[in-house]
Amino acid sequence: GNNGRTLNGRTLANGGTAVFQDGFLTAFNGALIHNLAGAVWEFQGDDFLYTNTGGATFQNDGTLDKVAGDGMMTIHPAFINGGSVHVEAGALEFRGNFTQTSTGTLYVQISGLTPITDFNRYIIAGNAILDGTLDVTLINGFVPNPGDSFEVLTFAALTGQFATVNGHGQGYTVNYNPTNVTLIAQ
Repeated sequence: GNNGRTLNGRTLANGGTAVFQDGFLTAFNGALIHNLAGAVWEFQGDDFLYTNTGGATFQNDGTLDKVAGDGMMTIHPAFINGGSVHVEAGALEFRGNFTQTSTGTLYVQISGLTPITDFNRYIIAGNAILDGTLDVTLINGFVPNPGDSFEVLTFAALTGQFATVNGHGQGYTVNYNPTNVTLIAQ
C-alpha cells in the first residue's frame, strides 16, 4: 500500500505485539527498531522496512514472524537476531548485514523440495554472521529422501556457523558454503 511512516534518528521499541501490514517504514540517521524480549513483531504481507542516509538497525530480541504474503518481505536495516525469526509464508529478505547472536533462533519449515514454496529461504544481500540455533521442522507429512538438499540461506559472505542445528529427529549435514547454507537430508 501507500501507507508509510518515517523514523529519523530515534528508537522505536516494541514491548507487546506490533502488526505490520500494507505499507512501509523508512528508518534512517541511526534509527533503532527494537523488538524487545517477549514481544512479537508480525509481518502480514510483502512490504518493506527501508533505510536511508545514516542507516538504521533492527534488533530482534523477541519473536519476528512473517505470517502472510506469497512474495518477499524486505528488511533494509542491519538486522541483529537475539530472539526468534519465523517465516510461515513467502520469503524474508535482509538487504543489509544479518547477525544472529548465541541466543538467536532461525526457524525453517520444510514441506517439499521447491525453495520459498515448499521450504523457507532467508535471502541476505549483505554479510551473514551466524551463531545460535537453526531449528528445522518437517511439515505437511513431508519426509525427505537421503541426499535431498535445501538451500535455506543465501548471503554475500559468511562469518561463523550455527552452534546448534535442531532437526527434530531428522538428521542433516549442514554445508556452509561461501554464499549459502545448504541442508542435506541424511
